[in-house]
Amino acid sequence: MIREADQDGDGQISFDEFSRLLLPQEARPLVCGKFTGEKKAGESRYLRNALLRDDEPLIDNFRGYTNLKDIFEANVKNYPSKKFLGTRARIAGEGGAYTFGEYQWKTYGDVNDNARAIASYLYKHDLAPTVTNEEGTFRFIALYSKNREEWVCTDFGCLISGITTVTLYDTLGQESIDYILD
Repeated sequence: MIREADQDGDGQISFDEFSRLLLPQEARPLVCGKFTGEKKAGESRYLRNALLRDDEPLIDNFRGYTNLKDIFEANVKNYPSKKFLGTRARIAGEGGAYTFGEYQWKTYGDVNDNARAIASYLYKHDLAPTVTNEEGTFRFIALYSKNREEWVCTDFGCLISGITTVTLYDTLGQESIDYILD
């Protein structure tokens, strides 16, 4: 039990390690990430998963791919007809209630076509402003949406065209969104 709890291998059980082992999930402190390294002027610090030890190496490639764009494009090329993105059909019932039917699947090829059409639209209408600083030139767009098929296709459209997505989730609440948009 002690070996299981001692996540950092220092031979002692910290409060965080103790709480992860013994407290129910809902009572545990919510720790998603932790900064590592020193803060350098003009640079962002690395943010790591809080459950990884500082000395644990990060994966720097996956089967020779080093970024999500390359992985996605390889899957589009190798598996264009393979199911990739599923959405359950929403069926209206009596009294405004909904049920959900079977998944309706899009293939890698379908998602790629949608993503490229979205990317083209964003560029054509200059909806991803360019920001230039000492690090280079970048394009950004903020997306506010529920987690759904259209969001995923838009995110992949941004990914394949070099647009950085700033994600705003509906779970932030209207007050937060109003503040951000002001």
